[in-house]
Amino acid sequence: MAFRIAHEFLMIGKESLGFSKNYFYEWEDGMGGPRSQIFLNLRIDSTEVPGNEIGESIFEIIKNYFFHGLERDASNRFEDTLKEVNTEIRKKEDELGIKFVPNMHVVVAAVWGDSLYLSQHGESEAYLVRRRFVSTVSEGLSDPKNKDELFSNISSGDLTAGDYLLFCSSRLVRYITKSDLGKLISEELSLKVALNAINDAVSIDLMDRMSVLGVHIEGVEEVIDGGDAQDVSGQGSNWAKKLPKLGASLKLHLGKLIPEKGEKIEKIEGIEEVEEVEEIEEVEEIEEVEEVKREVAEKIIEGTEEVQVEAEVQAEVPKKSSKKQALADMTDLIQEWKELKRDKILLALVAVVVMLLVGIYMVRHQGEKQQLMEDLETKLETVELNINTAQTQGSYDKESATALLDEAEELALEVLNSGYLRGKASEYLGEIESQRDYLDNVTRLETPTVFADFAIAYPTVNILGIVPFGDRYYVYSYNQLFEVVLGDIQEPVTIDADEVVVDAAYFEEDESVLFLTKANRIIEFKDDQFSFVDTDDGSWHSAVDLEIYNSRIYLLDASQGQIWRYYQQRNGYSGADAYVTDGTDLINTKSLAIDGFVYILRDDGDIVKLLSGEYVDYSIKNVPTTDLSGAIEIYTEFEMFQVFMLDAVGNRVLIFNKDSRTGNLAYASQYVLETEESLKKLYADKESGRVYVVGDTKVYEITY
Repeated sequence: MAFRIAHEFLMIGKESLGFSKNYFYEWEDGMGGPRSQIFLNLRIDSTEVPGNEIGESIFEIIKNYFFHGLERDASNRFEDTLKEVNTEIRKKEDELGIKFVPNMHVVVAAVWGDSLYLSQHGESEAYLVRRRFVSTVSEGLSDPKNKDELFSNISSGDLTAGDYLLFCSSRLVRYITKSDLGKLISEELSLKVALNAINDAVSIDLMDRMSVLGVHIEGVEEVIDGGDAQDVSGQGSNWAKKLPKLGASLKLHLGKLIPEKGEKIEKIEGIEEVEEVEEIEEVEEIEEVEEVKREVAEKIIEGTEEVQVEAEVQAEVPKKSSKKQALADMTDLIQEWKELKRDKILLALVAVVVMLLVGIYMVRHQGEKQQLMEDLETKLETVELNINTAQTQGSYDKESATALLDEAEELALEVLNSGYLRGKASEYLGEIESQRDYLDNVTRLETPTVFADFAIAYPTVNILGIVPFGDRYYVYSYNQLFEVVLGDIQEPVTIDADEVVVDAAYFEEDESVLFLTKANRIIEFKDDQFSFVDTDDGSWHSAVDLEIYNSRIYLLDASQGQIWRYYQQRNGYSGADAYVTDGTDLINTKSLAIDGFVYILRDDGDIVKLLSGEYVDYSIKNVPTTDLSGAIEIYTEFEMFQVFMLDAVGNRVLIFNKDSRTGNLAYASQYVLETEESLKKLYADKESGRVYVVGDTKVYEITY
């Protein structure tokens, strides 16, 4: 059974420590062997190793070794491939001087024809969903006692049309029952929708990031190949057993009944049918193949009568030695032909019909492929035209240029995913990215300046943010506070042993730092002491972001869609005051910033602007050409002329200028940090003109 494989990638949960990525590669059946796929789901719980480099190295080995020597059994090739991966991982550990295999969670799988080959390590798991029934097919493959070997065992099994495979970086059924999982997968029409449904079902309970690679096995009608031993008439595939007369003698005389084009029957030479068929298959022109096959069919039908006539003619000719031998051959042929039963002759005719059908398929397939190639080339011509036009229009009409590049990118990706003309499509995608960079005034920082590096002195610390404090800076993790003086990191102090910090803000007038915790409490750091801050309500509202403006605390509550304002009093703070008064929807928001106006960042990258608790209509001019849904933080302050946005997905900082006359924003530029670290927070210093961006282990410095 031939399969068509659909796959989708999904990241569930919030950003977490370490590296996580999915890999996929498809082997075309035209390159030898059946159409096949390999999959890799990789998670490394460590920031001390180059996760992307290790993942690329592993996947390159899998591609090179599994698809080498295709005449060998697929299970043996898969086992040898994993041995090479184990060897490469040991080399990497020796080079880095770190044993990171215990921190790796991997599922590697190959689909070869209708068979699945699988191996697993760590917490990763693989599930098979068949008719709503969920099986954990990776169970028992890794050896918990052998922590130095990445892959220990492999399993294999047959796939059927309609199967679903889920490769997960951790145990998915810990958060959802198998019955619910099978129901979600089976009821959805598309794999992408099914994965989104799983995300909705489990994301609330997840504490760490989970990577999911979903695969759908779709059935494709199998075409009977001319070289197969299949019998479409239902008579079986072993013709030699069922028709003993169709041995060497019959093959010889069938060949004699097939004349070369343009020759008469008396010039027929004895050649075997097998050789004749092979010659026909080697003909490059399809039309000639069809013509010869039609002649084969006609001669088989007319053969008996023609041979009989020829024999009678030969009998009347003087019996010279050469003609006697020819007559004897013809007589033998006629005798053998008469001995064949009618059903056996019909089987021979069926074989010819099958060959004709194969020829028709070849012609049709060749025509479809040619049409596909012409369509793809036409699309690439459109891509090239759009890129050139966008280069011209970009200087005066960015919106039109962006639309042209969007269309070009969509067409180029369509060509890339088709499997043909991939090199040219990739080249155009690179040109599209370069043109977007030009339109958006992008500066790519291949080696961004490091302001403070925690990876050396505190390699296990996962820093979260940075706040100013006079002429100094404080960097905080979930429970520790580090003072940074002229780039030097001081000894940390513990914020609180039981609380988990999620955000912080500098209270300039009070010369203190306030920390927002996961338990919806606020801790004040003042005079080198930590203490909890009280409110008249007895507890603080839940919040995703904390800001301080004019001695008031503002908490962004994304669950209730409100901003809660608290006033400073002699002993603590007042009760909560709802800031938004006009019903503006703040559900699904991430961050806020205040400069007199209040700016709120939505999940989709849009910015809501408020004044005195009411919505303010404004516009953003010269908007970026790329999607902003990866933005996680917005920052500005009083008397600052810019609004800054941090996009964690694109590893970039975007800058918008304020128009004091109209209140609008105008996009200005962006900086892309070429780093594998996850970016989490930023702080902009308006006095020095610098932006500080916090990664997992480093704080980067950008001069804007």
